[in-house]
Amino acid sequence: MQKNILLVDDNEDFAAYFISKFSYLGKLVHTKSHSDATQLIKENPWDLVFLDHTLDNDKTCFDLIPLVRTSHPRSHVLIVTGNADKAMAIRAANSGVSGFLEKPILEDELTRRLQEIGWFDSRFHLDDKSRELFVGDKVYHLTQVEYVVLRRLLDRKNQLVTRADLEQDIWNGRHVAKNALDTHLYNLKKKIPELKNCLSSVHGTGYLLKVQ
Repeated sequence: MQKNILLVDDNEDFAAYFISKFSYLGKLVHTKSHSDATQLIKENPWDLVFLDHTLDNDKTCFDLIPLVRTSHPRSHVLIVTGNADKAMAIRAANSGVSGFLEKPILEDELTRRLQEIGWFDSRFHLDDKSRELFVGDKVYHLTQVEYVVLRRLLDRKNQLVTRADLEQDIWNGRHVAKNALDTHLYNLKKKIPELKNCLSSVHGTGYLLKVQ
């Protein structure tokens, strides 16, 4: 299934270059205005969103990121800019985006960034309706808790998922044993051997699913 990609950038020349160069990544839609981008984000599902840092009407990408996060929690966001600095990098990291790219975008750099977020990975397929995980020709039937854990980890693969986020997803604030999450993750790795080498814990912080 073709993935949906949104490019928000007011530079027509750059947009034309980007579309001609990277249209193989999926169904690519371009808009140059903040208002049109807002409408598109609200009305359509997006797997990947490229946001120019500086937008029209004194807006920036940081005015759109919360909307993307709310409307499409599973989507990846990459900031595109011609003048990145340390302050922008820190703000980008704190806003939960998958990274940023400096113009002009080189294909090798974009490919590397997309590999980091697992864009090209097809090893794990999670069926949201049946709660089944497909790994090659193997099928694993998941419990509700196992499904919730894996869905969050796959949505944020190659990124740290905090214990607090996982516990909130699973138990929604209900009181459980302190080691309940660790027990579920331990059992999940026993059940699915393919996870053993790519799912790791970050002591006292959370979990990381590394997928190449």
